[in-house]
Amino acid sequence: MDPALSYSPNLTNYLTAQLQLSLTPLEITIPTNVGPALHTYPLILIRSKYQVMPPQPPQNSQSPPRPPPPPPPPAPTNPQTKLSPYVLRLRTTSPKFINHAPKAPPAAAPTGPYFFYGTLADPALLAEILGLADGAPPLRPAHLLGYACKLWGQYPALVEAGPGSVVHGFVYEVRTRAHGERLALYETENYRAERCRFRFVEGEGEGGREEVGYTFRFVGDAEELREGGFDLGVWLRRMGRRD
Repeated sequence: MDPALSYSPNLTNYLTAQLQLSLTPLEITIPTNVGPALHTYPLILIRSKYQVMPPQPPQNSQSPPRPPPPPPPPAPTNPQTKLSPYVLRLRTTSPKFINHAPKAPPAAAPTGPYFFYGTLADPALLAEILGLADGAPPLRPAHLLGYACKLWGQYPALVEAGPGSVVHGFVYEVRTRAHGERLALYETENYRAERCRFRFVEGEGEGGREEVGYTFRFVGDAEELREGGFDLGVWLRRMGRRD
């Protein structure tokens, strides 16, 4: 071994065997401050045997997965209205915390025959909204010409369509102003009772007969509508009103 390294064999073995370092003996000459004499000192150049690589970007890097969509809003807990609990709580908030233009209350609906095409076509729900205590209200099957249904959230929305469009539903006779107001309150300001002409289904005693009455047409923001069909049975099961 080189004399410059022979004085520390333990250190040499540790550096070369354990740390995998390369040792290169060197000598430097340094002048002294006393007289012209020069002194030579042994040194050791230590180099690593491993090549230091710059950090590399991860292979096959992928963007993180998107978070799942938010859950749907809860179903209305009050059967007297279609509004969700969030909207009901928002309407009870002090006006000083909300800056919005006030909406007019829903207009009182007139009395007479009504054509129902959505959730009001369920006799149990209709009796609950109107406060009927003498059993299920009589509903007569009929269909409406010149209209079509889209979806406003989870509810059907009646809109005008071509003459060949047909909407199926039921007719109920609204006899009191109070019942008309309850129906208008349930439908919210996004629906309005308008006059229409419907035809009773054949084979029900009044088959083929036409009659003028009212139906709740959607008058809200058309951009909130989407294409789709409404299934009353599925909706009742989702609301826990049918097994």
